[in-house]
Amino acid sequence: MELSCDPLGFPIIRFGERNRWMSFLPITRVQFEHFLCDPKTPVEYSGNWYEQNMPSLTAQGRPRLGIHMYQETNYFDCFLRNLDPIDGVNNLTNWYDQCFPVHLEIIGSRLPRDEEWVACYRSMATQPPLAESQLKSLGLSWRASAILRRLWSLSPKWNSLAEQMFLVKGVFEWSKTEDKLGYRGCLHPTLSKNVVDHIDPSAGAPRPGSGARDTHGFRLVFEFPHGIELSAIRI
Repeated sequence: MELSCDPLGFPIIRFGERNRWMSFLPITRVQFEHFLCDPKTPVEYSGNWYEQNMPSLTAQGRPRLGIHMYQETNYFDCFLRNLDPIDGVNNLTNWYDQCFPVHLEIIGSRLPRDEEWVACYRSMATQPPLAESQLKSLGLSWRASAILRRLWSLSPKWNSLAEQMFLVKGVFEWSKTEDKLGYRGCLHPTLSKNVVDHIDPSAGAPRPGSGARDTHGFRLVFEFPHGIELSAIRI
């Protein structure tokens, strides 16, 4: 198993036999703010877009929090939620593709296919959690390092790598089956008291859904040609 970084210095993990990597964490607000601040970002995301289009992230008692303010009851607020899973995600992935160095010849970034999400979860559920020392040589950005340290300090008793990656007790995560959207994952109990929202996230078919939702975030899959090697560490 290998770990590397995306262009913003956030960790990504290789899964399966092909040269595919998945976000180690659900995409965070910090990563999206990089997108909003980039001059190459489409003009419709300028100005007050954040406040106007994502009220659940800036109101209702949940403003953007400093990293030190995340607690066991609200750490999921560091993950980007309520973004349209089609247009919003497509704009973000188009931008991400431009951020990778040209020599890596990225095929593209996208939402995970449902079978990819399930395979990643089942693989990570059998792996032990990482020690913080294993990430020191990875070259994470200071924001990514600070977020990981804070999140991991709140839940020191992980049972698996899947838990440490917040594939459970995080947010619902968008996935795709052919041309249809669905979602996987298990919510943090603060977001839902419904026991159905906390069952094995890989069981059965994905639940259908569409549109921006306050409980839904996502990871990205980054795919590269065979033979292209990212700077990575083995774990």
